[in-house]
Amino acid sequence: MSSTHEDYKRQSADNFPANESTLTQELLNQRDRLIAENAALRDVLQHNGFVQCDIPACNCGSWHDRYGLPERFAELKEVLADAGHPLCNENGNLISRALGGLIVERDALRARCEEQEKKIAILELKNKGTLANNLCPDCRDKQVGKPCLACTIQSQEKVIEMAMDALDGWKEIFENCTIESGTCCCGNRMLHHPMDDHQPVDYGTYIAGQVYDKTTETLAAMKEKT
Repeated sequence: MSSTHEDYKRQSADNFPANESTLTQELLNQRDRLIAENAALRDVLQHNGFVQCDIPACNCGSWHDRYGLPERFAELKEVLADAGHPLCNENGNLISRALGGLIVERDALRARCEEQEKKIAILELKNKGTLANNLCPDCRDKQVGKPCLACTIQSQEKVIEMAMDALDGWKEIFENCTIESGTCCCGNRMLHHPMDDHQPVDYGTYIAGQVYDKTTETLAAMKEKT
């Protein structure tokens, strides 16, 4: 019985140093974690304008907001510097002048924004009136993969202008020249055409007259559309 008791005591003595070492390390790790957490909390408080109470009569050990004039003035200086208008000799180190410069800059930016908004509104109206925005869904689908419609239309307008010039030239020819084929519409030669049941009409003159009338009508329609 005593032998068993002695063995237990010996075993406990052998294990105690290891257990003590592990416990010590865990306590040290926990201490380090608490120190790091405390430092992070201090940074948060200081960043948000809090200071630790250092009044002996209070001795509360707590943190208080900084509402003093020096802190507020330093805050204003920092904000003005970040806005590009730091207190300097140019503004006499006066907050009012620095704010005045900031206000002038703000008003100029507002004016520019209003001007840009007007330009954007005009461009939107112009864009709504373009051909690309006036196509039906079917036509837009058909246009996929093809050249720009505006460029195509401009090219066609040049071709139409050339065609109109050519048609005007053809009209000048008809109005100032004689166009004859020497053959009547019936097939007989005009020179020895028998005087039968119809008046001889030169085929070339007849066809040219028909084309002239159609040309005049077409040109009138084209000029009306353009």
